[in-house]
Amino acid sequence: MKVLERYEPLIDDIDAFYAACQRPLPSVVRVNSIKATIEQAKTALDAEGIAYEQADWNKAVLVFPDEQPGANWPYVHGWIHGQEEVSAIPAMVLTQTLATVSGTPVRRPVARRRSWLR
Repeated sequence: MKVLERYEPLIDDIDAFYAACQRPLPSVVRVNSIKATIEQAKTALDAEGIAYEQADWNKAVLVFPDEQPGANWPYVHGWIHGQEEVSAIPAMVLTQTLATVSGTPVRRPVARRRSWLR
């Protein structure tokens, strides 16, 4: 923890800071909207019996409280990608920025419907 000591002058509650640094990050995935819709990914995870929670701030972010992201078929097929939750922020900000600059909505590719999900 010696590396983190340099932050001590900036932090009011250093014990809480060190405790937060010790907590593991949750397993999080982002739905790959090029390959699947959010609903398709959620349906596939439900069919596999995988528990997840959808993030309030970004519907494409799913938190796995009990599972590892790469141990299911939606991941193997590229429908979801494991990443830290904060990593979904740049894409969201860039999409909004492009829409503001161009004056038109930014459209993302829509996933093709998979016949085996019908």
